[in-house]
Amino acid sequence: MVAMNLSTFITQNHIFTIEEIKKYYGITEKISTLKNLLGYHLKCGHLIHIRRGLYYTVPKGVDPENCPVDPYLVASRLAEDSVLAYHTALAYLSGLYTVRNDFVFLTQTKVKTPFIFREGIFHASSVPSNLVSTKSFDFGVQTSDHLGHKIFVTSLERTLVDVLDRPSLTGDLLKAWNILT
Repeated sequence: MVAMNLSTFITQNHIFTIEEIKKYYGITEKISTLKNLLGYHLKCGHLIHIRRGLYYTVPKGVDPENCPVDPYLVASRLAEDSVLAYHTALAYLSGLYTVRNDFVFLTQTKVKTPFIFREGIFHASSVPSNLVSTKSFDFGVQTSDHLGHKIFVTSLERTLVDVLDRPSLTGDLLKAWNILT
């Protein structure tokens, strides 16, 4: 059943994890068949392997080496609880073009070092300690539909507070202030 429908799943999802496929098909046992199918689609150029367990769909007729990969989708899937934050949230929410190639996401999961994919550098940041102590991780986090995928991003108000709390994760404070006002 999975073999016949994996192509459909791939075409319906720009980005996905192995866990999302397992959940979609209700797979609880060994996943060697699934990994073999993903390997086949990688070899055929239907997928790009971003990181262990994370894949991006290549549109038909596009060369995988030159396929544009949406960095907001990547950042939103690098941890199960990823939330776009700081300058990444500012750029996403304002819709402004940014020449920055680094993307910050919040997570409660311990992530070791920045992750580099193509020209993008993805930084995991811990949730601010005052939100951890009050168990308010979701405070000021909104859901957004981005290219048909649900992603989480800090609201403008939360982003303002976060920027003041950790200005080093935002970069140019004057530019951030102009976007926020």
